[in-house]
Amino acid sequence: MCCNVCGKPVKIVPAFMVEGTTLTLSALAFIAFAYESSALTWRDLPDKFCDQENKIAHSTLYKAVHSMGKLFVECVEVQKLFERYLSFPCITAENCHPEASGWPSSKSEHPHTIAREDGARTLLTQLLSTISSNTAFINLYLRYIERLNLLLIELNRPLPKLYIRNTGKYVNTS
Repeated sequence: MCCNVCGKPVKIVPAFMVEGTTLTLSALAFIAFAYESSALTWRDLPDKFCDQENKIAHSTLYKAVHSMGKLFVECVEVQKLFERYLSFPCITAENCHPEASGWPSSKSEHPHTIAREDGARTLLTQLLSTISSNTAFINLYLRYIERLNLLLIELNRPLPKLYIRNTGKYVNTS
């Protein structure tokens, strides 16, 4: 769009869009929370939450959530923004241990996968903590999405790629 006053072009990015995935911010947070806080598998999620005629691939969900976790694990700037926008005074990137904060045991086996899931869990810890205090889920969820959106707007970078294409084969970037 162009500014009506100075004529300078301005790029507008809707707040619900997350660069690096086809999921909206609300969908990304919901799917990450649903996977991490339940016994559901990646293949179960589309069956539980998608219309039979309009399903998303479980691999799309996996890549989006793990990219979010990878971003937290690898980017110090995200950890600082987490403390600014998403943590309670007692929850910081340094002292947050997802296993000790009420999350079920990790479903993964590989260390790099567990690290990415722990990163996603850390970003969702405030949501889990507040839900356990019997706050109305929808009100809390919407407030959480607003804060996560502020974090991502200030960060201004896409989710990292999990895999890069290398001569016809996919290579894990972790």
